[in-house]
Amino acid sequence: MKGRKITGIAMTALLTGSLLACGNQGASGGGQEVVSEGNGMEKTGEVTRISSQTRDNGDGTMTSGIAEYPVAEELDDTLMQGVNHLAYRMSEQLAVDGGNYFFSPYSISSALTLLDNAAEGKTKEQMEELLGISDLRNWNMQLSCYMEKEQPEEAMLTSANSLWFDRQFSVSDRAYEEYLPLVEFYYGAQLYQADFYNDPTGTKDQINQWIADETNGMIEDYLEEVDSETVLALFNAVYFYGEWSFPFMAEMTNEDVFHSASGDTQADMMHQSEIWLSYYEEGGLRGISLPYGDGSKVMNVLLPAEGSGATAAQLFADLSEDEKNEFLRNVMDAQASYVEMLQLPKYSMSYSVQNFTGMLESLGMMDAFDSTLAQFPGIGDIYVSDAGHMAVLEVDELGSRAAAVTSMMAKNCALVREENAVRFIVDQPFVFFIQDRESGMILFMGQVSEL
Repeated sequence: MKGRKITGIAMTALLTGSLLACGNQGASGGGQEVVSEGNGMEKTGEVTRISSQTRDNGDGTMTSGIAEYPVAEELDDTLMQGVNHLAYRMSEQLAVDGGNYFFSPYSISSALTLLDNAAEGKTKEQMEELLGISDLRNWNMQLSCYMEKEQPEEAMLTSANSLWFDRQFSVSDRAYEEYLPLVEFYYGAQLYQADFYNDPTGTKDQINQWIADETNGMIEDYLEEVDSETVLALFNAVYFYGEWSFPFMAEMTNEDVFHSASGDTQADMMHQSEIWLSYYEEGGLRGISLPYGDGSKVMNVLLPAEGSGATAAQLFADLSEDEKNEFLRNVMDAQASYVEMLQLPKYSMSYSVQNFTGMLESLGMMDAFDSTLAQFPGIGDIYVSDAGHMAVLEVDELGSRAAAVTSMMAKNCALVREENAVRFIVDQPFVFFIQDRESGMILFMGQVSEL
């Protein structure tokens, strides 16, 4: 496949396509401070911020690509069906050992969708089956529409996406015309050029800073190290802050017993009394909906009904996907009931999905991780070498804070590097010769001591 080094992209204009209703303007603000270098490029330390919109053709000319894409005027059931589909399938595996788990299907779906837009063939089929995507064009419009929705300060969700390319990686021509403009437009994707091979530690630090900034400091030092063979690193970061519409009173918080699976333990319990909340019960399962801020976001808490003989997780798992969606919708939409007493533990948790790559493969996304089968022509000759996901949560009397990050690391399918490969960095005085090869005659000779 013919490709051009990503260094061929000039870094200036943001997307200015026709925007309607929920359309994303490709302007999800980056967490890093970007300064202009005055040459059409923007740099952040050793990392370069790039854009697909204006390109240096390498022959003294520039090409400007102002992209226009269709946008959604309103949300439909696409995301509820698709993201929830992924949530339920993942939860089945995470719940096997009966322990705690916490993850963001929204973040995972966002990251995988960025890759899906570059995929073809069986690779694409497997990803879209996992994500529940039947129409990628509409899916892009819907996710973009959701990202653009106005967020109230008391119930705020932000989502940021970024792609980090190795300086030496040749991006396909198709990426310039199709993929990069699309992910900038619909997902506000921030594009960076980094040096994974020569400076993996510095690149890791820059990425970790981006993640910390986009999660408001809740997730720091996400990457312990970066493989120098990485040619593309893709990230989605999500941050949520919600203030309870009806805050718990701190003076009513006290220690009480929590009956955990492994035995009774003491926990800080928050209390509400004489309050009206949406409550729904059916089939031995009951749920209550705790609103944040203006009520646009809620925390739904499920418990088994008295005497059901099963846990809430078991009862919910027995429902079909449609029944699960319907039950949760009924909890949120139920007529408010008088709640004499509400008790909820004050807690925090941090959870990393172990062997996330293996989980995605077991859920049917196999070819993407196989260097001989992966098809991502929208980007180049790559395969996903590793995937990761981490989520954190804090719940207290005032509300909740949550953050998640999903990562996809990719390598070059055909990349071969000799172990003793020579590195020849001309960054000091040097001597040079221009010679006639056949005769060996020196035609010109010189020395450069200063530039």
